[in-house]
Amino acid sequence: MKFIDYLNNCLKDKEFRQYWEEEIADLGEELPESNESLGTYPTLNIEEALSLLTEEGSRDVTLINEVREKDGLYFAGPFWLIGNSLREINEGDFQILSEKFLVDYNGNPVAKTAPETCTHEHIWNNKYKSIYSVEYNYYPRGRIVFQRGKLYLNIPEGLNVPAIKEKLLQEFDYNRDFDNIFYKDPTTGGHYSFQLR
Repeated sequence: MKFIDYLNNCLKDKEFRQYWEEEIADLGEELPESNESLGTYPTLNIEEALSLLTEEGSRDVTLINEVREKDGLYFAGPFWLIGNSLREINEGDFQILSEKFLVDYNGNPVAKTAPETCTHEHIWNNKYKSIYSVEYNYYPRGRIVFQRGKLYLNIPEGLNVPAIKEKLLQEFDYNRDFDNIFYKDPTTGGHYSFQLR
């Protein structure tokens, strides 16, 4: 997903709009409506919106079509590997479902997000369970973490294969390799388990 698409999705999100109204309204800015044609907004341009949403506030943020190190903004978040079997997934025949959160260099979320809403279980039950009709732990899952300039992959052991890593890097818009790979869920400390065979 390109960064500008991500911002467009934010503008459509009810919680994001509420955050904007609570946190940004006192700055005298109106929240623009999202626009399907990329990059055009009626009352506030993307650079101004990003500047308002970053920790540094007045920092000059370059309008980009992807997340890059020089901009100080990165994607992180949970994902699922959706496939017919574990064998097919390991061979690269799968699709990724991901919930991307924009974070800064230190891993702090750009928009206010309650930690309990970022868990696999919460996201699955609210977005995907009605579509796939299985529990959140049926498909293999993991999490991309960006912290202090380092990129981490948390994934079930045995799924650390090039075909999967390459697709995850592309999905989360990184042009670099992972700094480290872990086999535990950073939110629970436990090993990832899943039912798909």
